[in-house]
Amino acid sequence: MHMHSIFSDGELDVKELVNRIKEKDLSLAILTDHDSFGGSKEFIQELKKEGIKSYPCCELTTYRNNEPIHILAFYKSYESIGKDMFDYLSDMQKSRYERMKKMTDNMNKLYGLGLNFDNIINKHKNTLSRPHLADEIALKTGLPIREIFEKYIGDDCPGYIPSTLFKTEDGIDLIHKTGGYAILAHPYLYKKNQFLDLMNLSFDGVEVFYSPSPVKKYKKVLKYALKHNLLITGGSDFHRDIDQEKHEFIGTSIISDEYILKFIEFMEK
Repeated sequence: MHMHSIFSDGELDVKELVNRIKEKDLSLAILTDHDSFGGSKEFIQELKKEGIKSYPCCELTTYRNNEPIHILAFYKSYESIGKDMFDYLSDMQKSRYERMKKMTDNMNKLYGLGLNFDNIINKHKNTLSRPHLADEIALKTGLPIREIFEKYIGDDCPGYIPSTLFKTEDGIDLIHKTGGYAILAHPYLYKKNQFLDLMNLSFDGVEVFYSPSPVKKYKKVLKYALKHNLLITGGSDFHRDIDQEKHEFIGTSIISDEYILKFIEFMEK
């Protein structure tokens, strides 16, 4: 219920992702690219041929208290996604290119790396994001991707520029306005925003089972979600087959049938 393709910062195209899903013998899979539905329609159609259930979703980037907050925007069908969402995402893609150009320039000015922005664009024609810049830096320096993020282009690092200043509450409003449901993604990763403060916003649910985080952290969030009758999701946040760094592999998220079936029941109403 949480994975990425070449339409954001994933390594696989839609058909390759579908093949991985078939290998895992899954009955439900959801593509959640960052700020993009570019691969959703094909993804859902290809899975339907295999009898695998899916729904359109994108991982919307927002900002709160000087920290990126990600929202999983689920929709019941591709056709139900309101035009205003596509208009916003179109503008967001343009701003991503501008951001990556500025970050590339930053790294060249600060460290004299001689990075070629055109090379990055040519390799990643669907979208641009930090992992794509990190790959180019790794080629130039030989540094591990994790170190590049921790020291140079991660949040608050010298080469970092926020991807958006779109407020979290405005993101939730846009999702609701365009017929979707707003799920707080990976609540365990935020450092400048407390979980309870975030849940005071109008979220419809929370990604309780996020496999890159320790299982012991799930209990508190699950208890809150059940008490407030929120939608419960989970996922591996899959990006690539090897060198996952901080993500996991398809099918590794621990989430019981009970919550998956409740989610499907809600989406099918």
